Amino acid sequence: IPYKDFRYLDKTKSDDILLQDYPNYTKYKLTTITDADYASDADDRMSQSGHVTLLNNNIISWSSKKQKCVALSTAESEYISMSEGIKSAIYFRNLLTEINYDTSVIDLAGDNKAGLTLSSHKTQHQKSKHIDIRYHHIRDLVAKKLVKINYVNTKDNIADMLTKLLDTTTHQ
Repeated sequence: IPYKDFRYLDKTKSDDILLQDYPNYTKYKLTTITDADYASDADDRMSQSGHVTLLNNNIISWSSKKQKCVALSTAESEYISMSEGIKSAIYFRNLLTEINYDTSVIDLAGDNKAGLTLSSHKTQHQKSKHIDIRYHHIRDLVAKKLVKINYVNTKDNIADMLTKLLDTTTHQ
């Protein structure tokens, strides 16, 4: 899956950035790819979240579900989806550690640069201060070098099929 280290795409000029160098990869590599479809339910305007968790590029888990709150922006919707996806990856990281399989940093990939920016900066801004604190655990994981933020182009995002209907060609 072609994704790029978000450090090289983040254009935000700020001293509060959490992105940094990471340790080398080990034999077991966990990746979580996330996506969200903002306000997709016409009745209650809740968004749809989806994530795929991979171990050495093999799918080991996936999820698609409606978010439990109404997101006020696409960035917030994507951020919530990233939060859910990283919880799944942490579960598998803990499981692998318990059976003595060493894993490296978890790669978290998403296709929304605003959501990725929220997860990689430690300060609140006027446009994001309404976001519930429970989703900010991603920032802590990034600061502890447990999660690496990556960008994946929308057309390459495999979690896209978990959030919306796709035409046959795109799905295949």
